[in-house]
Amino acid sequence: MAAMFLKLTCLRRENCGDLLARPRYPSMPKNPKGVAVDVKGTEVKAMFSVTGMTCSACAGSVEKAIKRLPGILEAVVDVLNNRAQVLFYPSSLVNEETIRETIEDAGFQATLIEDEINERSSQVCRIQINGIRCTSCCCTAEIVLQAINGVQRIQVALETEEAEVYYDPKILNYNHLLDAMEDIGFQTMLVSAGEDVSKIDLKVDGLGAGHSMQIIENSLQTLPGVQAIEIDPELDKVSISYKPSMTGPRKFIKAIESAGSENFKALVYPQGEEKDTHRQDEIKQYRSTFLWSLVFTIPVFLISMVFMYIPIINCQLDTKVVNMLNVGEVLKWMLSTPVQFIIGRRFYTGSYKALRRGSANMDVLIALGTNAAYFYSVYSVLRAAGSPDFEVPISSRLAQC
Repeated sequence: MAAMFLKLTCLRRENCGDLLARPRYPSMPKNPKGVAVDVKGTEVKAMFSVTGMTCSACAGSVEKAIKRLPGILEAVVDVLNNRAQVLFYPSSLVNEETIRETIEDAGFQATLIEDEINERSSQVCRIQINGIRCTSCCCTAEIVLQAINGVQRIQVALETEEAEVYYDPKILNYNHLLDAMEDIGFQTMLVSAGEDVSKIDLKVDGLGAGHSMQIIENSLQTLPGVQAIEIDPELDKVSISYKPSMTGPRKFIKAIESAGSENFKALVYPQGEEKDTHRQDEIKQYRSTFLWSLVFTIPVFLISMVFMYIPIINCQLDTKVVNMLNVGEVLKWMLSTPVQFIIGRRFYTGSYKALRRGSANMDVLIALGTNAAYFYSVYSVLRAAGSPDFEVPISSRLAQC
């Protein structure tokens, strides 16, 4: 017996190299001993369509499998779109076919998407979205835009109420994006479209007509990336359209202040008058709406909460009109209706547009809550008018208030 155990021990020592733990993905090649992978040269980006992924764990398995290959720089797996993007150095040990086989060895089906990245064009546009008030509005806007075929990347800024959208111009144009935002209840305005071009306004002290304008224009035109220059001497404003990847505002200010022998001073111009005017108009509209709502709601509050404690007035309000329907309830109904349907009509408009797109926003929530209170009160008033012994509940009175 002892001799048999001794033989087994010897065999285990002789074959210990074959008993090493196998990798998680057995079919993935490893770097052979003594073979160095040449990672110099041009990096290649490949896109694969991967089917069979159902969760983030599947995406993680595919990503780990790809990264075990030699020469892989980056691997990103998108489980929602069933795509895998791989950046690698091609060599004798790794190429598109090797990566595809590796994904299939991990248990998924993979297909190379030929030249999708190289052939796909991209444009960017900036859209001003009026009506964004919270992060939920931003998420709604991003979801709606992302669902449009041809949209590649979206960034919505709550602070500036702007959306930056990268899209494929072969599939859609910016009008589709504007229509999609307006369909869910937001008012939109195109800020810029086409290539990734930005625009900035600079206030230049010492700017005059004629010679000084020419000096500044010539100085700015020497900078790379400058697309267009507009000078308004009356406002001392210089508007510059440029590619942000090549130049920026600091270079503009430096070029203006060092131009010619005159002492120009440049700084970023205050926010555009058009945007300020729109903001002021919006504030005036909200203020007017609020004041008109006070005209109707303060009397409703007084009838419901104050006049009931004044005997003389309360006696007049309790005068019956039809059956158990009194004057106070009729007055509150008449005062509440304009607030609900005229002053608050913008909530109905926003709700309709949001629900038509299959989404919900704050307008839907407000419309549901106010309609529930209003129509419950209407039901109570009509019931009181048709019944000799029905009294309007206190909850209905509070709802009207």
